[in-house]
Amino acid sequence: DGLRQDWSGKRIFCNPPYSQVAKWLAKGYESRKNAFSLFLVRSDTSTRWFHRYYHLSDQTLFMRRFQFEPPPGYFGKVGSPAGGHLIMIFGSGEVFPKPTLDLIGVEQLQIFDDAENA
Repeated sequence: DGLRQDWSGKRIFCNPPYSQVAKWLAKGYESRKNAFSLFLVRSDTSTRWFHRYYHLSDQTLFMRRFQFEPPPGYFGKVGSPAGGHLIMIFGSGEVFPKPTLDLIGVEQLQIFDDAENA
């Protein structure tokens, strides 16, 4: 269970279950002094967790709706999320310019910082 583990000294990527976003963002916020964590979550302004952690995050990057790519050899239907997503970053004082998020392979996503019009 990642919520019970110590994140000290670690770099975390998390795409939490929609039903538990607040718990995972809380863990990222609580661990921010000793860990770097990056969360891919829905851009859902109707939730309490969005308003709380948007203001507490070290950086938030907004994305347009994206399309999933199928794994090699898969020819079935591939869905995409119904709405926009964002990346919330906590910890270590690292701020990543939009094009350099390749550390987790998100350089292919269309990413906007909160100062731009998405």
